[in-house]
Amino acid sequence: KDRVQEEKAQPEPLKQQQPKPQKISIPSSGYIRNPINIFWSNKNDWTSQMPKNALALTFDDGPDPKYTELILRELKKHNVKDTFFVVGYRVKKYCNTVKRIVNEGHEIGNHTYNHPFLTKETDQTQKEEIKKTQQAIENCVDKEHLPRWFRAPYGDQNQITLKIANDMGLNTALWTIQANDWHKESTKKSIEDDLLESQGQNIALLHDGTEANPLQRQKDEKSKSPIIAKSRQNTVDALDKSIRVLKQRGIQFVTMSQAFRRQ
Repeated sequence: KDRVQEEKAQPEPLKQQQPKPQKISIPSSGYIRNPINIFWSNKNDWTSQMPKNALALTFDDGPDPKYTELILRELKKHNVKDTFFVVGYRVKKYCNTVKRIVNEGHEIGNHTYNHPFLTKETDQTQKEEIKKTQQAIENCVDKEHLPRWFRAPYGDQNQITLKIANDMGLNTALWTIQANDWHKESTKKSIEDDLLESQGQNIALLHDGTEANPLQRQKDEKSKSPIIAKSRQNTVDALDKSIRVLKQRGIQFVTMSQAFRRQ
């Protein structure tokens, strides 16, 4: 992910009124007529359609029995709802954490089953990665909470990826802001600083999981200069101040489906 340079959206006027919590309506699955596909070249076109002061806070690579639970505690304290892009094999292992995510009003997104570089896989493998994750989530919770959104691991996708996801009833989204909390050199302050630069009409990327792709981690640890952080505690610790300050500025935290409710 370090090969993707963070691009900052232009500041927008903020409104001070906070939204009332609303139930997320998520269809089960199946073809959608007008899917949303947010990637690097068109992201500003799409995010400009979000509410002016809305920030979609998203977490990738979970669920994690430790860090996801700690993050949920922070979100509950601040009455913030967000979207968790989960990895299928981890859903199977930590179903109780997924149940807590949906029971506390957050949204679940699909982040593949094994967290591979999708463009290195066959079309059939890409399809299975997404389909198996949908099934794992349905087996854990129910069809009401099946993902409406898909995010490719590492932001690595092609037109085949988008078509497969759309045919399964999934919109797709990368991100507009990342705090690089997955990197071993990240700190509580660096994560706070990145998040506090957020304005409205943005999709922020954080991580609640640390071992989404064990093979990739093993490869990193064997290298001469490993770069992947072994903990997400800095992410957990950065949330309190970041959320408080952003709320004071009038930022409204929304799920992906709330950000694009017209769909």
